[in-house]
Amino acid sequence: MKKLVLSVLFVWSMMSAQNMEVLSGNFKNFEGILEYNLTFDYSNLKVDDFDTEEAFLKGKMTKREEKGKVEDFKKSWFADREDWYEPKFIESFNIRFEKGEIKLNKDLKTAKYTMNVKTTWIYPGYNFGV
Repeated sequence: MKKLVLSVLFVWSMMSAQNMEVLSGNFKNFEGILEYNLTFDYSNLKVDDFDTEEAFLKGKMTKREEKGKVEDFKKSWFADREDWYEPKFIESFNIRFEKGEIKLNKDLKTAKYTMNVKTTWIYPGYNFGV
């Protein structure tokens, strides 16, 4: 009985791990679309417990003022989107369609449709320099 309850809880948690809200339309409308041009939108981004990205950056940059690394952090913060997050998203999406059923990439000239990924919240994590 204990294993059954744990199994049900595990399956339920996996099913509710990714929240998705369909505002209008239907997923069936996507049938037959094989390519998507991809854009990313980071406007009005909330970072962890901060209300705005600007508040997060202000706090982080204040801590780095004494070390003289203020601008390095800010440049790195924005560069990581294009250098790390976006390529990882594209790779993770495309790996699910290994046979090429659906193709997604930035600046895909042959795509008729555009998918806009709107990031609303991000957790900055920790970097201990390891």
